[in-house]
Formats: sequence, structure tokens, C-alpha cells
Amino acid sequence: AVLSTKSSKLVIYYSTAMLNLSLKICVGLFLYAAVNELITRSSRGIARKSDILGAETSRQESQVLAVGQMARVLVVVATGLSCLPVFHINLGTVLSFCGMGGLAISLLSKGVVVNLIGSLTIYLTQPFTLGDWIQTLNGEVDGWVQSMGPYHTVVMQWDRRPVYIPNSRLTQVQIINASRMTNRRILQEMPVRFADLAKIDLVLDDIRDFIETHKDLDPEQHRHARFRQIGKYGAIIWVSCYTKGINLTDWVTVTEDVLLGIKNIMFKHGMTFATSLERETKRVDATGAFLTEPRPYDAFAPGPPVSDAHEEMEVYRKPQPLLASQKAL
Repeated sequence: AVLSTKSSKLVIYYSTAMLNLSLKICVGLFLYAAVNELITRSSRGIARKSDILGAETSRQESQVLAVGQMARVLVVVATGLSCLPVFHINLGTVLSFCGMGGLAISLLSKGVVVNLIGSLTIYLTQPFTLGDWIQTLNGEVDGWVQSMGPYHTVVMQWDRRPVYIPNSRLTQVQIINASRMTNRRILQEMPVRFADLAKIDLVLDDIRDFIETHKDLDPEQHRHARFRQIGKYGAIIWVSCYTKGINLTDWVTVTEDVLLGIKNIMFKHGMTFATSLERETKRVDATGAFLTEPRPYDAFAPGPPVSDAHEEMEVYRKPQPLLASQKAL
């Protein structure tokens, strides 16, 4: 009878312990599944190739991942600690041992701990998220974030070669998140021949009208077309504007349309682009007046005949100082 009573108590004790343990594990699994479901519903997932997502969605995804990762860790830790009393393990002793053990492990595996801390820093500061297009200022990294692990982050480059970057390094470099830009800039410097300077005012007016009325350029950003400087081989027209969207395909299409429009405007006025392979020779007298019409310079043509007249000279490769009549043009 005594043996039967003890057996019954043991059965009841272990049954209660197993029931308690099972209940806590089930609650932990339920909470973990609930966190995953919330992350799935709130997340937009990894971006498609060459798809730039935008600033607002990138920040939202960063917040979802950061909160989700912390919630997973808390659920796992809380479930594990709540199960310890079932095995008659003192929770205070475990925490003290974990503190001393963590110190010893950190001394033995410094690199691993640093990267784990770097991973936590990235999740909290949210400089980028899955699918974002990121770059570093030194140009070593340029691609899309494919995965963010506890030790390293995988970035898929433009040539489709993945780069595995330790998280501690990402916290020490300056990162450009191109997915969070609001507009894409079109910036061009167009050289115009010096012989066409008389028409540059009309061309600038037409270019300004063209970019100010272009439907794919953002009217809230600046749209400039200016005669900015004199280069070595031509006058420089500086064009700067911004597209409404940031998708790569849209930006390339709008840039091409703007360049073709400017080309058509220049051709309409009889102008063309300057190049270092094309020069002009001009015959001037001592006062700077042109003796003949400008003609294209041929690098392989024989040189000009030597003349004893001091009032004429040839202007070839070497730039000559402007004379009084040239300054008045």
C-alpha cells in the first residue's frame, strides 16, 4: 500500500511537471508563431532585382525587422527561463553563471561577439533593410541587401556576385542607402563649339523651356540650364534637374529623353557639340580681325606657308591671348 502511494505521488508529480512544461513550451511556440505572422503581414519582402523601393517603405521594413527580431529573442529567452523551475534550477544561479560565462566567452571569441553587437546595432539603428540598394563611400560595396544574419550581411553586387560583410564592419563605415532617396538627379555638362557662342542665348532659353515643361521632371526640385564656364575645347552648358521617380528604368528613360531633346534644340539652331578631336583655324591680322572664314582644322594637313608679312598669323593648337577686337565679340 505504501509503495503504491509513493508511486501514485511520483506519477502525479511528474505528470504535473510535464503538463506545466508542455504548457509553457506551447505558449512560447504560440507567441513565436504570432510574432512571425505579424512580421509576415507587415513586411513587403525582399525586393526584386533592380527594383528600388523608396524611402518610406525602406524605413518601415527596417522597423518591422528590428521589432520582430527583438520580439523573437525575448520570446525564446522568456520561454527558456520559465521552464527552468520545472527542473528545480535556481534562476538566480543561472543568471550569475551566464554573466561569468559570457565574460569568458567574450574574451575567447572577441570577433564573434563584436559582430553580434554589430548586428544588434544595425537592427536598432535601421540604416538599411532587406532589398535596399546600399553603397559605401569608398566604393567597395555597391549592391542589394539579400540577408541580414547575426554575424554577417550578404550584399548582391551589380555583377551578381554576393559579398559577405561582417556586421561589425558595417557599423564602422559610412553607408549610402540609395533606396531611400526621394528623387534621381540628371546632371550633364555639354560642350558647345566656340564658333557657336553667338547662338547660345537662344539655345539656353529653349532648353529651359524644355526642362520646365517636361512631364517626367519633378517641378518641386530645381531645373537649371546655365552657361557655366569656358572649357579647353568649348563652352560648357550645365544642365541639372530631377526625375519624379527613382526606379532605374524610369531614370534612364527620362535621361535619354532629356538628352535627345537638348540635341534637337542645338541642331535646330545650327549648333553642335564641341570635341577635342575637332578644332578650327582662323586667320587674323594684327588687330584681331578675321581675314578669312573659319575652316576645320586638319591635323594631317601640311602647315601654312611661311609669310614675311608681320600683319598675318595663324592660330593653331596653342591658345593665343585675346586681342581687342576679339574681346568685343
